[in-house]
Amino acid sequence: MRFRRVNRSVRHGFTLVEMVVALVLLGVLSALAVHRFGSLDAESKALDAAVTELGGRERLEWNREKLSGEGWLDDAAVFSHVDTDLGADYAWIVGPTAEGGELRFRHKTAALTRVHSTATKAGQWKR
Repeated sequence: MRFRRVNRSVRHGFTLVEMVVALVLLGVLSALAVHRFGSLDAESKALDAAVTELGGRERLEWNREKLSGEGWLDDAAVFSHVDTDLGADYAWIVGPTAEGGELRFRHKTAALTRVHSTATKAGQWKR
């Protein structure tokens, strides 16, 4: 009986070490991608929170004007009392004006518009 010699130099497929290295590389790349896009989402949410905060401040000043002895005079009187300083992480690139402005949080910038207040409704900030 003759035995055939098996040629071990011919490889089919990947070794276990190669598979582990590939999985580790994929894990590192996916972790970097999640961190990168997750921080952008957090910055967007921070800008949304800033718009909500500006809206709350606007409504507060509008109510103060309405309850004052003179009552609501005009939009300029309300806007001049709104505190638009949102803290050290936020910077106004353009404005703020009675029409809006451009606000930056870290690396993300958003254009904001402001709807003027009336005698029956407080002004609103929108993104």
